[in-house]
Amino acid sequence: MTLEQACAHFPGYIDRSYRTLEDTTYPETEEQLFERTNSIVQKVTKKAREKKRNICIVSHQDPCEYMAHEIDGEHAQDKFVSYCCITKAVLKGKRHRLVMQHDDAHLSSPEIPRD
Repeated sequence: MTLEQACAHFPGYIDRSYRTLEDTTYPETEEQLFERTNSIVQKVTKKAREKKRNICIVSHQDPCEYMAHEIDGEHAQDKFVSYCCITKAVLKGKRHRLVMQHDDAHLSSPEIPRD
């Protein structure tokens, strides 16, 4: 999906002025990935709290797992992370709480079998 298509499909949800928060150099070690994703989520949650906004993360595998634990370590679960999944946190008071973690229901062929 192109940026234009995404903006048309999700009107009002995509910030066209977005620029990356952290530069990445590849290859990246597991520790570097952990540090980078935690740094990003700290910046995002700080800004979201200031603006009294919720957070939606669309990511895959390890970055999504690391970010969920950084946002709400008390409620984050260690669970299988799919190819591309969604994690949602809502602002409750002064902290974000996970309300959806590693959901892949949007995929036509999710990795996690449905009952």
